[in-house]
Amino acid sequence: MNERKDTLIIGRPDLAAKNGFLPDIQITGQGNETVSRRHASLSRTEKSGEYILTDIGSTNGTKYQDTSENWVPAQESRVTKQTKVRFGKAEVTIEEIVKQYNRKHPPFFHPETRKIVDPRF
Repeated sequence: MNERKDTLIIGRPDLAAKNGFLPDIQITGQGNETVSRRHASLSRTEKSGEYILTDIGSTNGTKYQDTSENWVPAQESRVTKQTKVRFGKAEVTIEEIVKQYNRKHPPFFHPETRKIVDPRF
């Protein structure tokens, strides 16, 4: 059964690996060759629309743009949906990451419990 997650792993898929690792959020497109398989994590906080972004040992780093528009290394950093983030050379917003995850994990009706399950982040 899909349960709501508190932390998402961000990275690029590794289909060549024995079990084919797929991160919760896959960074694709321009710059994705600089994204590690397990690049960063994004955790929910108690405040709606606020998250904790952490680099988890990536090769090319994780940075976010602070309120002064400076690029700062992410080390358990508080960010919002509007925050711009760089995973290596790939640039996205936190909102884009969350929307990507939620599109793939919509609420569903669980036939055994007969309840709506909402796995969205």
